[in-house]
Amino acid sequence: MNVSNSLNEKWFYSLNELRNTKFKDADSIIGNGVVVQEGITLIHGKPKTMKSFIALNIAVSLATGSDWVGLKVPVRKRVMYLQSELSKNALKSRLFKMTKDIQQDEEYLYFSGRKRFDFSNEKDIEYIASTITQFKVDVLIIDPLADYHRQPNENDNAQMAIVMQGFKDLASQTGVSIILIHHDGKDALNYPKIGGYASRGASSIFAAVDTDIQVKEVLKSAKKGKAQFNLHFVTRHAEQLDSLIIEFDSNTNFLRVPAPQSDIKTQKILQIIKDYQPVSAIDITNSAKAFGQGYGKSTIATELKKIIDSGFNVVNIRGKYQFMDFQHPNSNSGEQIGMEPSNGSVPTATQYPMNSYPITNMNGVRH
Repeated sequence: MNVSNSLNEKWFYSLNELRNTKFKDADSIIGNGVVVQEGITLIHGKPKTMKSFIALNIAVSLATGSDWVGLKVPVRKRVMYLQSELSKNALKSRLFKMTKDIQQDEEYLYFSGRKRFDFSNEKDIEYIASTITQFKVDVLIIDPLADYHRQPNENDNAQMAIVMQGFKDLASQTGVSIILIHHDGKDALNYPKIGGYASRGASSIFAAVDTDIQVKEVLKSAKKGKAQFNLHFVTRHAEQLDSLIIEFDSNTNFLRVPAPQSDIKTQKILQIIKDYQPVSAIDITNSAKAFGQGYGKSTIATELKKIIDSGFNVVNIRGKYQFMDFQHPNSNSGEQIGMEPSNGSVPTATQYPMNSYPITNMNGVRH
């Protein structure tokens, strides 16, 4: 016997029906179920943990179909970003670096000015739903949660359950995925908590979400652009993820997973080879020592072997390392192999700047 409501939506299932019916999995928007269609994601942390930058990074990644902190974005999505804190000029400034290399023939990103709505109010929900339909929005980002409801007590479970139900109804009605930006509670500042239990307000907020992402600062560097943060994930539709360390890049306004130290060493050694080829292992070692500890003879030998074996277009000719397409500026055609640098020496690392562009191996892998 099937029991349905007036809209022919099935409300109750027998055990056999549940066991024998193939239900459609929620479509993944980020990662393998980290953020899902029609789901609710909560991103929260202490003040000044760059939550809004993270949210904007997510918006840009979704709109361009680019991976976010190493998590796959399978398909480009249209994103609407509701925010109440930034002026249009401040918002433009943050986005300028993030999007300066983006050229699109179709709009996939929409932003509000300092506009607040009440997601516990039926009329406001209807207006947002019609706007989502009008712009064919797939993902709605709300920053911050506290400015998008009018319930008087954020710590009251019943009141916040009304707000969260408003988000659930909107997601169900429009198919949109909702990402909420929120703060950690004062207790979490003094008595550290993990995951959604650290978020401010009623536990009904955390209980209603499909994915919880807590942002915690782990390194506050005096050098601008080097602050690091930890992302802690609690997911309902994906296998539990390990925490991620991300680092802020002030040149792009993106927070990214920093390269492992071994990849950084490879990058620096490749740069030495590129700038001073052909160059011996001894000269590479002497030059690399200026970068600090961890660049001894055995380490350099291991890194050089990895460079050769990993498909980079670097060759060892008579004990000198160089790129395959290298031609010495003082050589005649066909005589570029194994030539000494014109000044007869290799400068130390402190005598030249390290370029930050990625070097690509022959398999197209960027390092």
